[in-house]
Amino acid sequence: MGTFGKRRNNKLANKDFYMKSIIHFQNERPFKYFFSQLKGKSVPELCLCSPFISSKALGLLSDFLKTRRTTVRLLVNLSPVHLATSISNPVKPLIELMDKYPSQIYLKSNPDLHAKAFIARTSALFGSSNFTSGGEERNKELNLYISGDSQNSRALLTSLQNQFDQYWNSGNEIDLIETDSDWERYYFKVAKIITRFIPNPNLGKDNFGRIKNVMKRRKWKVDELGKKLSASAKPKAGTYMPKIIFLDQSGFITFHGDHITTNRELWESVKHSPEKVFDILISKYSFFRDVLECLQDVDYIRYAGLVTSLNLEEKTELLRAAIRWLESLDYVKRQSKNLGLDRHHKFMITKKGKAYLNRNEPSLIDREG
Repeated sequence: MGTFGKRRNNKLANKDFYMKSIIHFQNERPFKYFFSQLKGKSVPELCLCSPFISSKALGLLSDFLKTRRTTVRLLVNLSPVHLATSISNPVKPLIELMDKYPSQIYLKSNPDLHAKAFIARTSALFGSSNFTSGGEERNKELNLYISGDSQNSRALLTSLQNQFDQYWNSGNEIDLIETDSDWERYYFKVAKIITRFIPNPNLGKDNFGRIKNVMKRRKWKVDELGKKLSASAKPKAGTYMPKIIFLDQSGFITFHGDHITTNRELWESVKHSPEKVFDILISKYSFFRDVLECLQDVDYIRYAGLVTSLNLEEKTELLRAAIRWLESLDYVKRQSKNLGLDRHHKFMITKKGKAYLNRNEPSLIDREG
């Protein structure tokens, strides 16, 4: 009797032995959730595969490894096609991560990789999210989280691990320094062209005024709307198409190719409240809220500090646009009118900006974290 009790106590001492099985969809901040569930647990190895990666997402992995000796097998896709369609250099953050943890990170590239999976010993996350800021925050994703020690959980985790191992074994080691050089010499030019047609929220100093003018008409010709959104009387399509795409993806207009119709019903529901317009925008582009949150717990932050905190390029139009939107709402104030030209300009959140953040309850993941 005593021996049986002793064995039972030893098993109970091992939390992993009696871990409950958990299987559920995890679409809100999936990576933050995945790493938070590993807190306090032994994780000898992590197996991560994602065709695309970003600096901000790799920062979550770096933070996880700070106090651990966990080995990481990281499988990505650095094929020419993926490099050519990467808006920012995907290689530099990988070099920085491997320099920081040289004995823990093992990297391979598989040119056919499209799978996304994050596997620990007793848990995994897999689905549609790339290991990027978009996969973490902005995109509409579908991911399944599984953990536990039941027969079904173990069988699924084993199958996932076996599948990862197959993809890993068919991958190739890659010279990151040479690939980084290739991106800077060749692929950067392609990325620069692509960015001209990525949604640009920078409509001007009076963002809401521009939208209001657009919504006054039911139908537009593309070039006519382009003039309305641009300062130039004869703007090039490359300067105004990103703004049209932005309004289309935000739901205010519908782009039909040769003409554009305005979605008056949506506008009627929000036109008297800039805050409601902003709610729509951050549901599509959480970056606006990220800028506001950077200012939440500090007296002020310099422009260079924002660039660093958000892992951005020095002169990004996205950051300038976000600041203009936040200023038009009186959520943010700045010390200088010359936005972005001086890295030392100070920005601070206003009481109205803090109230906006406070009125939005934290997500379930944030509460659990």
